[in-house]
Amino acid sequence: MNIFFYSKTDELENAFKGYGHKTYSYNKNKDWVATEYDLAYVEEDGYFDGGILSSPSFEKSKFFYKLDDIEPKRGNESLIEKADILFTSNFEKNRIKGSKWLNWYAEPRELKKEYDSFHTSCHAHESKEDFQKSNFLVLDCNLDSVPKIIFEAMAAKTLVLCKKPKNEEDFNLIFENNVHILFFEDHKDCKQKIFIHKNSPEDFFDITKRSFEKVVKFHSPKERAKDIFKFYKGKVL
Repeated sequence: MNIFFYSKTDELENAFKGYGHKTYSYNKNKDWVATEYDLAYVEEDGYFDGGILSSPSFEKSKFFYKLDDIEPKRGNESLIEKADILFTSNFEKNRIKGSKWLNWYAEPRELKKEYDSFHTSCHAHESKEDFQKSNFLVLDCNLDSVPKIIFEAMAAKTLVLCKKPKNEEDFNLIFENNVHILFFEDHKDCKQKIFIHKNSPEDFFDITKRSFEKVVKFHSPKERAKDIFKFYKGKVL
């Protein structure tokens, strides 16, 4: 297969390449090869030039569009209309007719911890190095999705805490509270949970080990590439 990629990282592209497919990436700093593509996979970030898909290179290709977790980007309406499949990791957007749930992914990383905790109220533009080198990642925001930052933190054995999500039951199907992740009710509850796990290395290790192993087994770029290929082949209902 010839696959066209637009993504912030090359993790997924390399995974498909590892399975023997020819991959071509395009982003703000790269050109793309004019060839006949079987699949175009684009992750929404507001910068992709949708006019590229009008090229004869994409005449026979399927177009998969991964929606942003937070808000739709301005000018993406035509891309949504063009998409053969809309992927999402957002609980509300998953109710859009024709959309399909697709979890994010992360490459496992062994990093020396340099910081105690990393707090953020917005997970869209954080430096991966900062939170992956922290023992704790605190998402102090109301999540209506399972964002990539959670997968990336767990892939580095960082313990993730987040506000109890309103879609808790759905969230638990991916990462379970007190098993892979910790939900907190308020600031006081969050501080208490950090204190407990900071002073109980065994409990800290148990959660980070389980979450790391789940990412490796189910949410690595290789596993996500398999899922996308199944959608391409029409093997996912």
